[in-house]
Amino acid sequence: MALITLLTALFLERILGSLEDLRRYDRFQASADRLFARSPGEAATRAVTSLALLLLPPVVTVAALQYGLRLVWPPFEILLGVIVLLHTFGRRDLEAEVEAYLDAWQRGDEESAGWYAGEFLGGIPPEDGRDLTRALMEQILVEVHERLLAVIFWFLVLGPAGAVLYRLIALLHQQAEGRAHPAAELAGHLHTLFAWLPVRLAALSFALSGSFVDAIAAWRDYANRWFDHNRGVLVASGFGALRINPLPPPQPAPLSWPEENQKVADTLSLARRTVWLALALLALLTLGGWTS
Repeated sequence: MALITLLTALFLERILGSLEDLRRYDRFQASADRLFARSPGEAATRAVTSLALLLLPPVVTVAALQYGLRLVWPPFEILLGVIVLLHTFGRRDLEAEVEAYLDAWQRGDEESAGWYAGEFLGGIPPEDGRDLTRALMEQILVEVHERLLAVIFWFLVLGPAGAVLYRLIALLHQQAEGRAHPAAELAGHLHTLFAWLPVRLAALSFALSGSFVDAIAAWRDYANRWFDHNRGVLVASGFGALRINPLPPPQPAPLSWPEENQKVADTLSLARRTVWLALALLALLTLGGWTS
């Protein structure tokens, strides 16, 4: 049932196009902003209670819906799962964003390419071409986890409620960055905790989808170079799978935009293969369960 739900949700996401209007959390984010804007000296226990009051109502509601629909008619549970996944996958389509950037370069439209890069990176893109390429590659590896793989993992573990829980924790983590508040710090710890296992499964999937030996070696040698260790694991293993050193070379070769863009395209291809690998493994486990 989980496999059918996931395949249906991913298929619908591809054919429906942009779903940004569906994936809005304005009221939740406004509540989080009010929480993080309160006095930084607020007691830690109150911060815990406040975060619980933010997270639990939507998660418990979805869990209750899932249980109730299962009792009424099991196929309704699949429908709920598809709706929840379409809502909790990343705000935008990862492939569409990166392909728009690459298409702009192919047309020779540098201005549009820079705009697409800024939108994807969430800020002003680096001016140096090599730095821009590495930033885009890093972001692809992180975003395929945040938008898809982690949501899929928690959906498999806890059902639709798990997908909602991870998406809300990820949103809190994004809003908490740079905030001096106990609740903001707690939100960061929650994200680190809930991302820990899916990050490492994603890194292993990168290795299986690319150069296994290089990915594992890069994971071991370079992951601790990042302050956010979860991010370091994703980036190091992903670069290793592509047989690219995760650290910038001390003496870079002359800039070649076709080569740089090919690296971005290869990273997107790795991310795509990783998602399909995860689904293939789930299919094998499902078939194994049916046959047993």
